[in-house]
Amino acid sequence: MTAPQLPLHAVERFNPQTFSQEEMERLLSAIRAREITAAVVSNSHAAEWLLELCQTGGIRIPEELSVVCFDQPRIFQGMEPLFTYVEQNSFEMGRRAAELLRKRKSRRAILDDLHAKGIDRGAAAEAVEALFAQSEEDEEENPELANARALVERHYAAKLAQGKWQQVAAALARRGFSHSVIRQALADAETEETEA
Repeated sequence: MTAPQLPLHAVERFNPQTFSQEEMERLLSAIRAREITAAVVSNSHAAEWLLELCQTGGIRIPEELSVVCFDQPRIFQGMEPLFTYVEQNSFEMGRRAAELLRKRKSRRAILDDLHAKGIDRGAAAEAVEALFAQSEEDEEENPELANARALVERHYAAKLAQGKWQQVAAALARRGFSHSVIRQALADAETEETEA
């Protein structure tokens, strides 16, 4: 006996700030019509937004909509949660991201590493962004650019001296550095080379 095929509604790259009023009404209508009976969201912020939307629309969680998310939403701390959630060790995630940053990893390499360890991409992105935002608040140099510059200086100086700029750019891209970071790191290396 085969299980009945249930409709699947997917919203990829969901961002509550960009959800239009029309999209919210369509979502609420689909929940009321029982076309959608469960939601899996990638982070607690989106889950909290969904709870607020459902409460405003008169939809009861978990009676009418089951919700699964990563990390316990802050609004439930100290009380019985309305959602099923997967608790991730935020401290360990932040520690690992900082360790990888110290090891001269790119933002993308850090995100990939955290995801490979089973951490949701949304939660990993929040941790990495918080790490980079802290550097900005402390008025430190962009850590990703600093990492790319250090790699160029320590590992690729000989190639640059041979004029192999494209090879160095490709090596940095394979390490996950963005095009803008690579351009800036190579421009800085070129400036240092002409000043020397």
